[in-house]
Amino acid sequence: MVQAAFLRSINIQLDAGHPERFEHFRPTSKSARLFSSLLLGKKRSSVFEKGNAIFVVAPYGSGKSITAGYLGYLVANCPEVAEMLGLVENRLTGVNPDLREQVARRRTAQRWELFVPLYGHASSAPAALRQGLLDAMRRAALGRQARTIAALDATRTDDIPALGCRSHSRKLGQRRQEDYGDERCGDQGSSVDQM
Repeated sequence: MVQAAFLRSINIQLDAGHPERFEHFRPTSKSARLFSSLLLGKKRSSVFEKGNAIFVVAPYGSGKSITAGYLGYLVANCPEVAEMLGLVENRLTGVNPDLREQVARRRTAQRWELFVPLYGHASSAPAALRQGLLDAMRRAALGRQARTIAALDATRTDDIPALGCRSHSRKLGQRRQEDYGDERCGDQGSSVDQM
């Protein structure tokens, strides 16, 4: 018998901040190809490090949102979601053992980034990006550091570069080290990237 949780639909924006809603994710060979594209990219370097984007088109119910949500949590790499990340990572073994190793390395890496999900139509892309960044910073307990972004006017496309938040990377690592006492959470290796 299939449990109801297995069939749960995900809204990438509304379910961000609720890792328990992703615990039922079962990676497939198609989602594994997306993982590979994002984690390895061209010439085995991360797409995120190159600043590239990937556009995913698939039918309703094919797992786009849950795959992207899981990958977002993997990118954010928060200690409080380590259990969920590990559960899904273990399920990758049967799909692609090499990819499971890549995911494990990413999960145990000394890097933290913001996951900024944007969903649906937005009348103003800069305003939607600003709100997405503020929500992601709230989830990462960077409320005080988010004041700069909250104060910005984000009404024109020209305002988007001002929303960059790389200056908060050191603060993100420090905050996680203070909150969790995790030696992985030091200044070295932590970063906040625009997505």
